[in-house]
Amino acid sequence: MIAAWGSSTYVVCNDIASLFKEAIGESCELLPVNVEGSTWFVLNVISKLDALDSELTEINYKPNGRRHRARPYKRFVVDCAKVSTPRLFKLNDAPINLYTSNAADSFLNLVVKHEVTGVSFYEVESSNA
Repeated sequence: MIAAWGSSTYVVCNDIASLFKEAIGESCELLPVNVEGSTWFVLNVISKLDALDSELTEINYKPNGRRHRARPYKRFVVDCAKVSTPRLFKLNDAPINLYTSNAADSFLNLVVKHEVTGVSFYEVESSNA
């Protein structure tokens, strides 16, 4: 139902695209693409937030003092108070492309409720500062 398109983009099958468009609202757009003769939709997330907890997040530096590119953080903490959309969003300077919350109208709960396959979720540390 959801598949990876390259290393950091996801596509949604036509069967559930309308469900996603309705539920996710303005946090992303669905762009049509042809996948082996059938129409799928690229999940283009346009909500980008500056929601890192600057006090709790720890940057990972190399021995030469430069920021590590592959693993830029020793500790990565999202400030929940700065998350204005619980649905689906990107974070500035984040190591992972897409984030959601566990709010009632979140992308996570949409996927669980409709038993959508092809996507996995991992919890990141958060603060309620």
